[in-house]
Amino acid sequence: MPKGVRMQVKRRQIPSFVILPGRKIVDFSVITEPKLEIAGKIMEILSSFGSSVITGTIDLAKDGMLIEGFLDITGMKVPLEELFDVLRTEEGVREAYHGMICENFKVFSAPSVPFAGSHRLVIFRLEHIAGFMNMLKKRWGSAGASVLYALGHNAGIDSIRQFRRIIRAPNRELIEFLLMLGRSFGWYTDYELVKLGEKGGIGRFYDLFECKIVEGKLNKPNSQWMRGFFVGIFDELYRVRVSVEETRCIAKGDPYCEFVAER
Repeated sequence: MPKGVRMQVKRRQIPSFVILPGRKIVDFSVITEPKLEIAGKIMEILSSFGSSVITGTIDLAKDGMLIEGFLDITGMKVPLEELFDVLRTEEGVREAYHGMICENFKVFSAPSVPFAGSHRLVIFRLEHIAGFMNMLKKRWGSAGASVLYALGHNAGIDSIRQFRRIIRAPNRELIEFLLMLGRSFGWYTDYELVKLGEKGGIGRFYDLFECKIVEGKLNKPNSQWMRGFFVGIFDELYRVRVSVEETRCIAKGDPYCEFVAER
């Protein structure tokens, strides 16, 4: 995309629960051989029985494929178990599971947990994790802020160590990878790496999670965790000590959070 042009932020649903008033909903999980064409056949079978996929994921690996999600079965004319009996006999299908049928609201019940690569994820709502961070500062002041900074610093060091083992790339590419990963995790909706080098850098972050719930409510920058994260990156990647200042912040009405790192 042209420099300075930001893509429209889109919502990427994680199929943990759905709310559909007046509809019958069921969650499902199918394990198959690692052949993508099987997924197409499964979708055809689901549709032929009068069900429709509300949301879901397909995870293709060397040892198998996992298809999970939610079905709207309001218009089905046959018992649900009949549909899954057909799925279980389909060539390439190893297991086919469905949860309880519910109306209006359904939580995913299959025994699976979220992963990104080989790393297990733990998901919190923005209001909960950012609220926890801001409560530390509100209740314990500078001591709480120091704890958040230290946690971010450790996370920055650990992130570089973990991904440097996996990605053999120059330092800038490694940092770009981490920043894109942070965006995919929902830490911010977009970012700009304005400047980067051994002597420091400048990064801008839109809708930073740490500051989002106090957007426009403070008269000073709010981030501590992210500031520590960047110091940890420079400590581990460049082996230099930098100071990082948050020069702009959405908490005090700026359009983005800007961090300036200097030796």
